[in-house]
Amino acid sequence: MMMEVEPQFTRKIMPDELSRSLKLLDIKYEGTTDPTDHMKSYRSWMELNGASGAIMCQAFSPTLKVVARHWYWTLRPRSISSFQQLLEAFVSQFVAHKTKRKPAKYLGTLKQAMHKSIESFLFRFVQETMTIDNLNEATTRTHLMNGLREGTILKYLISMKRPTTYANLTTKIRQHINAEKAVALEVSKLSQDLLADSSSRGQKQGIGASVAPIK
Repeated sequence: MMMEVEPQFTRKIMPDELSRSLKLLDIKYEGTTDPTDHMKSYRSWMELNGASGAIMCQAFSPTLKVVARHWYWTLRPRSISSFQQLLEAFVSQFVAHKTKRKPAKYLGTLKQAMHKSIESFLFRFVQETMTIDNLNEATTRTHLMNGLREGTILKYLISMKRPTTYANLTTKIRQHINAEKAVALEVSKLSQDLLADSSSRGQKQGIGASVAPIK
């Protein structure tokens, strides 16, 4: 006869049953990366699907594996009474793997260097925003605008009509990048055509010069 294992949750959580239509998040946490990233992804997905706190508690263990799954089964029976409590216990257990966040003012130190393209600067800036704690949309927009190199056409255009949102600013920058690429491609094609035409004329002149005059 198999021994019945008591669940980790109190009785006020257990009555809620998992819906068969609920699609669980297709990611697994092993216990070696930032636990807050996993928890935020899980929570956002479950809230999007209208899951209650009780359901979020019960559906959490399938998203764990290896070390993290082992930790889950070491929780005291009937010790978790809310999703917030489970969240705090989870993050506390794996806090050593938590990514060190930077203050928002760090974005103000990012500047487009003379030898760097707008595209490479934008890529770096966006990557750095993912390491910022308590990211503010207005502050992020300001830092990105200030980080663009002075004296460029893009900087002038943005200063003439300042974007009202961070999304609008990044869209304008990407449009400018695409326009620059299109111009560069046309210039390259024109240069190749001119080179080909010049080469063709040179060959014709060479042929004409090699023909001996008829006496």
